[in-house]
Amino acid sequence: MIDLYPIALIVTTGLLWFFTWLTAHRLLWSFCERHPSIARQEIPHAFNRAFAHPEKALYFFRPKTAEALRHDPPLFRLRQRVIFLTILSAVVPLLGFLGLGAVALFGTFK
Repeated sequence: MIDLYPIALIVTTGLLWFFTWLTAHRLLWSFCERHPSIARQEIPHAFNRAFAHPEKALYFFRPKTAEALRHDPPLFRLRQRVIFLTILSAVVPLLGFLGLGAVALFGTFK
């Protein structure tokens, strides 16, 4: 049973990271389609899908962006989902590997 835990944790973390990336890209593309002038003005390389700029992700974490997206419910829900998945992407691996470490540590005292 314990042998499957690391594999399950790695697969779960990988899937979570993939869905976070996918949702964040969906948010960026939807935002660029609905608000092209704002995207062009505030997000560097917003329309260049081949260039990964950190501002493309960080833009949606700003309070100013939250206020702007409140008037667009589908984009605001997508933003909330990206924030939730991002937090989950940090917490799941951390707690999972801490649990794995605890099990390994207590297993040495048997």
